[in-house]
Amino acid sequence: MNNDGFDDIIVGARSNDANGIQSGRVYLFYGPISGSLADTDADAIISGAPFDEVGRTVAGVGDLNGDGFDDILLGTDIAGGSGQGQAFLFNGPLFGERDASSADAIITGSFPNESLGAWVASAGDVNNDGVQDIIIGAPRFPLNGADTGRAYIFYGPVSGSMIATEADVIIFGEQINDDFGISVASAGDVNGDGVDDVIVGADQLFNEGTGKAYVFYGPLAGSIQAVDANAILVGEVAQNLFGVSVSGLGDFNGDGFDDVIVGAWDNGGGGVRSGRAYTFFGPLSGTIAAADADFIVTGQASDQLCLSVAGMDLNGDGTGDVIVGAPQFSDQDPEYTAIYFGSREEAFRIRLRPRDPPIVIPPEGGSFRYDLDLVNESDISRTIDIWIMIVGPGLNRTVESFSGTLAPGARFHRTFTQTIPGTTSAGTYTVVGNAGTFPVPEVRDRSRFDKL
Repeated sequence: MNNDGFDDIIVGARSNDANGIQSGRVYLFYGPISGSLADTDADAIISGAPFDEVGRTVAGVGDLNGDGFDDILLGTDIAGGSGQGQAFLFNGPLFGERDASSADAIITGSFPNESLGAWVASAGDVNNDGVQDIIIGAPRFPLNGADTGRAYIFYGPVSGSMIATEADVIIFGEQINDDFGISVASAGDVNGDGVDDVIVGADQLFNEGTGKAYVFYGPLAGSIQAVDANAILVGEVAQNLFGVSVSGLGDFNGDGFDDVIVGAWDNGGGGVRSGRAYTFFGPLSGTIAAADADFIVTGQASDQLCLSVAGMDLNGDGTGDVIVGAPQFSDQDPEYTAIYFGSREEAFRIRLRPRDPPIVIPPEGGSFRYDLDLVNESDISRTIDIWIMIVGPGLNRTVESFSGTLAPGARFHRTFTQTIPGTTSAGTYTVVGNAGTFPVPEVRDRSRFDKL
C-alpha cells in the first residue's frame, strides 16, 4: 500500500472497544515484518463507530484508482443504522489513525438487515477495462425477513458514498435463506479466456441445504441470477456449510487454467466437525458434485477445517498453493493453518491441435478434426488414462476416453473427428485433452471452437 516494493498485512479486530463498544479496528502493517509486534505498532489503524464491528472482513483489492498504490476494503454486516451493512474503501497509502467514516468510498446495503459486507474481496478485472474491481457479499441472514442473498460488484475506480443497488453487477441468489454471498472472491481466469471470473458461496445454513458455490465467467454486467452461473458446485451432505468459504487459487495443477477452492467446515468426513476443503480444476461448467472435486483435504474431529480458505503462490514456483485454516473451537486445541503446494512437475507432455483453425461450426451443425499427441518424458514406463472433454454453454462432457502404456520417451498420436449437432447452443467451446489417472489430470491442453 505504500509502494515500497514489499507486500503488507492487514488484520481485523471486530470486537475492539477503543472507539466505543464493539466499534472494531483494522490494523495495517507495512512489510518487511519480523519479530513480535503489538497491535499499536501498526503503521495505520482504522476504527469504527460503536457497535459497527469494523474489521469483520478485510481484503486487499489492488490499485482501484490507478495512482500506483494498492487499496484495502473493509466490511461489516451490521453497520449502517439498521443492519444494512457497510463496506469501506481506503486508497493507499495510509498512515496513522483514521475513522471508518473517513473512507474514500462507503457502500451501504440497500435495505434493513441486508448484511452487506459479510464478506469483501477483490473481483479482479471482470469488465476487462484494465482496472481492478471489488465484490461484496450480502447474504441477508433471516433475522427480520427472508431473502436469497446477493453479491454486488463495483467496477473500479470507486469513490464517494453509494448504495449497494448502484453496483455495476448484482447477482441474486437462487433460493430463500440460501445465504448467497456469505463468501465471495475473485476466481482468477477459470476458463482461460483472458477475463477474470468470480466465485460466490451459499452455505444454505438456514434452509438445511447441502450448500453451493457458483462460478461466474467474466465479463460481467447488469443483473444476473445465480441459477445462470457458468458452474454450480454442490455440497456433499446437508448442513455441512459447503460454501461458507471460497477462494481462487491461481493454477494449482499447472495446466494453464485457474482453479478454485470451497470450504465446508461442518463436514464430518474425518469425524464430527472435521471440515473439508474441495479444490476444483478449471475449466468448470455445469453442475459439479463436491465429491467429484479434483483435490479434497479432510480435517480431523473438531478441526473445523476450512472456516477460512485462500490461495496464492507462496513458494514462487508459478503454481497456486492451497491455504486452509482450522480454528478448532470445539476442543480448544491450538488452531492451525495447512498449506499444500501446487505442482507443475510433468512426466508427460500433451498437445492438442485442431486441423484448419479457426473452427467455426454453422448453426445447422458440422464437424472438425483435431490431433492429440502425448509424450512420456519420465524415465519409467507408465500406464496413463487419456480423456477428452468439451466444455461450453451448459455442456461439460467427456467425448473420448481410453488408456495406454508408454515406455520412456515414447509418443502416442491419434486424430479425432468431432461432430457438433445443430441443436448445440451457440457460443464458444473448449476442447480439453487430459492425461493422468482419471478423473485427475497430470497434464492438459486445450483448443477452442465457436458454434454459431
